[in-house]
Amino acid sequence: MVVRMRGPQVGYDDMKLPLLAALTWKYFDATNFHGMSTDGKFGGFLSRCDSAHIHYSLCAADIQQYHKEWADTTHRYWFRHAPSMGLLSDSCFARSDSTSQSIANYASAEEMFDSDEEFALKPEMRTLADNTYDHPYLWFFEVYDEAVNRQWGNVADDTLPLNDYVPNMYTQDTTASGELSMEEIEPAGIFSWQKWLAEHDTLNAVPMTLNFAFFHSIDPGQFDPDWPGVNYGDFGILGRAVRALMQARYQPPPQGGVIPDTTFANPPEFFCIDYYPFRYVDSEYEETTTMCDTNWVFLIEHCEEGMDSTMMNAVVDGEPVPVYFYAQTIGAAAGPKMHGCSSSPQIDYNSYLYRNPTPQEFRMLCNLALLHQAKGIFPYSLCSYIERPNQLDSTWNYGCTALLDRQLISFDAPYEEWVYTGRWPEHDTYDYSYVRPDSIPPWMDGFDPLYEIDAPPDPAVDPKYNERWYEWLFEPY
Repeated sequence: MVVRMRGPQVGYDDMKLPLLAALTWKYFDATNFHGMSTDGKFGGFLSRCDSAHIHYSLCAADIQQYHKEWADTTHRYWFRHAPSMGLLSDSCFARSDSTSQSIANYASAEEMFDSDEEFALKPEMRTLADNTYDHPYLWFFEVYDEAVNRQWGNVADDTLPLNDYVPNMYTQDTTASGELSMEEIEPAGIFSWQKWLAEHDTLNAVPMTLNFAFFHSIDPGQFDPDWPGVNYGDFGILGRAVRALMQARYQPPPQGGVIPDTTFANPPEFFCIDYYPFRYVDSEYEETTTMCDTNWVFLIEHCEEGMDSTMMNAVVDGEPVPVYFYAQTIGAAAGPKMHGCSSSPQIDYNSYLYRNPTPQEFRMLCNLALLHQAKGIFPYSLCSYIERPNQLDSTWNYGCTALLDRQLISFDAPYEEWVYTGRWPEHDTYDYSYVRPDSIPPWMDGFDPLYEIDAPPDPAVDPKYNERWYEWLFEPY
């Protein structure tokens, strides 16, 4: 059992020993968080985890900065460019500008792998290894979250010429229909080189892995006659992508103008998958949901098919590779996006994309994953968060609830524990205070037979109405 701990609004100082101890008391074996290893407070938090005897995985920004939009322009959006040029070309690596429409820089393979250039991979990975050395409870680096799906989606979208290469994982080989084939990991790409360097550092070798989302589609009429469906690839693409990862190779960089003849196996020791609530509970298409109706059973079977497409292909040399399951504990609950990106008080809520799972649904997803041979459960996440905390005025922005609120307080904590914190609406902006749970699925009346909430308190008869009302508001979250 592993839980994602640090979100965008949670600093290292907020994650104290009592919280780490509480996680171990709840039978969590490890935690997960992100950060840059050069941050002065980073090592101190790693030491707190070590002292609490709780393992941890790192979403290391040192690695992520090569494919994330928040990174500085020195490191962001590097990729293996035009493999037909060969590894001896001075421009076999390139960096896209922020628009993904033109190339900002070129580099040779030797410059990209190990040089005095600020963007060189080996010095960056060396710094990460140094800064995480002598931390016995460090487990692995988890850094390419849903990157497989993002690279495939960038090619499928086909609107920007250079984002097809980013994140730089799979080769640019395509199918007859023009989709990314997902049949081979680029052996001399950014991902392959970072992974090899992380796992073969002479001082501090640490496993590096990634997280898949499902490639899947649901056609109109396949689920509900009025529903437009979704198209995120299919399970065949998922199976090919997993097999390619199991067969991944590492191509060493040129040395003195000579390309080494030998490549090396570079599969992950394990990897992760995630899946969002398997049931589609949405006021726009269904007025009620009946337990185990046709739609319900279809979505459970659809979820299980995706798990099988993952697990059955996770094999190296005939031996199964462990797969861990990220179980969703988040759901949109505040912000302009909840109101259809407008000032209207009416809730506009896409249940399929960002609905809170019920406790019963969470339990079923976890058990389905274990039934299909997942070796661990990683709930995501511990802390609630605002999707873009620096863009509160953006009409598409929203707040997500998780296991604890944004102040790391339990949603069912006593009134006195949270009334003076940021959860109290008067301390927050109106748009980011929590919406009434009975205004969104799955808690709206009649929408979910697995979960019902009581009616709100009546101010006419309850002398502690203010306290009771906010307890009623937060309890479902």
